[in-house]
Amino acid sequence: MAERESSTSVEHHLTDPELQVCATIIATPRVCSPMVLATPISFLVLGTTLGVIYVLLSEGFSLLYGVAGILNGAYGALYMVTDYTVFALLARFRLSAPLSILLSLAFVALIAGFIQKYIAGRGKSSLEALFLTLAFAFVLQYLVQFVQCSSAFPAFCQYPAYVPVFIQGSTSILGVSVFNQYLVADAVSVGVLVAVWFTLTRTRLGRSIRAVSQDTVAAALVGINPTRVVILTSMLAAVMAGTSSVFLASYQTVDPTIGWSVLTLAFAIVVVGGLGSLIGTVLAAFMFAFIDTYVLLYINPLLAGFVSLILLIVVLLVRPQGMFGREAS
Repeated sequence: MAERESSTSVEHHLTDPELQVCATIIATPRVCSPMVLATPISFLVLGTTLGVIYVLLSEGFSLLYGVAGILNGAYGALYMVTDYTVFALLARFRLSAPLSILLSLAFVALIAGFIQKYIAGRGKSSLEALFLTLAFAFVLQYLVQFVQCSSAFPAFCQYPAYVPVFIQGSTSILGVSVFNQYLVADAVSVGVLVAVWFTLTRTRLGRSIRAVSQDTVAAALVGINPTRVVILTSMLAAVMAGTSSVFLASYQTVDPTIGWSVLTLAFAIVVVGGLGSLIGTVLAAFMFAFIDTYVLLYINPLLAGFVSLILLIVVLLVRPQGMFGREAS
């Protein structure tokens, strides 16, 4: 019975009349949008919409590196865990969408804090921390695969996870149809980014984060606990990644390996923008979004991720420190 219900749910999701165009891009194996014509206006609208979400996704990765000097290899896995947690709470426990989202973000923040304190924090160098977090990402992936096919979720084993659309309908912007959920995602993304900016510039925690990012030893001498600050920063970064995943999950096929494409995207954006440069990350996020949108509309959706990675390679060859990164002394 449960298996038949799951099958019906999946079929309904796939045959939803709104899901007309699906593009394969670096961030998500399957991102769908309403049928649109390839015009300069559609390129501008869709590129901007995707760019705001890319900014939210990558800023957490950049922020954590700027504070702790750590490239978190489990960042994409946290994105994946958020998707599956929302999916489980909605499909298995029948909770409301807002409650499912809040509980999922809290859960993934706790996992991020655990990773930072007991995994990444045990590394003796940034490289060792990267390897440790990459290994833990595989642990999370296999754990999700095990739980997905356990007796608790018998009907989910044979199907990808499809998170239902929370906000129905689409809105025409300059003649281009955009999903309402994408528009809400942009509004929430901007709100989260403003809240993060306010936290970093106007609060005691923000001053502590900036102090640790500039000089860990000096921060400790004035009474700041660097370890605690880094853990809180990692939790904040996880919430940023999780928030972006919540809104994109409805328009993609969620599987346990999705975190690797997300990690690749976040890494590419942060490296091209300049490691630790929040402004560079914003500009690079929009650059990647417009590249993906251009390839989607004018070339071939399957090449979007390929073109983005070529850009990453070119930037590393020409300017290894990224657009706004500082050269190593």
